[in-house]
Amino acid sequence: ILILAIITAHLLFIHIFHTLHRKRSKGSAAALRKISRSTIILTVQLGIPGIFIILPGLIICMGVISQVFPFELCLSVVFLLPLHPIAHNVILLGI
Repeated sequence: ILILAIITAHLLFIHIFHTLHRKRSKGSAAALRKISRSTIILTVQLGIPGIFIILPGLIICMGVISQVFPFELCLSVVFLLPLHPIAHNVILLGI
């Protein structure tokens, strides 16, 4: 499920990025600035879940299933998951 979510998020990002890039080629300077800003905002909005949900989820799964990571690391990574909404709201308010 986690891998499917990662693939879906990347496909959505690629689609939106391609659409913004296509619209970027035809437009005024103000429109180009808005499209560039939208692309940056989109990248940041996708990066926050990657840092606070996907990365800890992968570490926990790999630590539990294949014991690649020590148990203490997996336990401490669990505490990153609740930070996602806080970080996301701070980023959105800062934009």
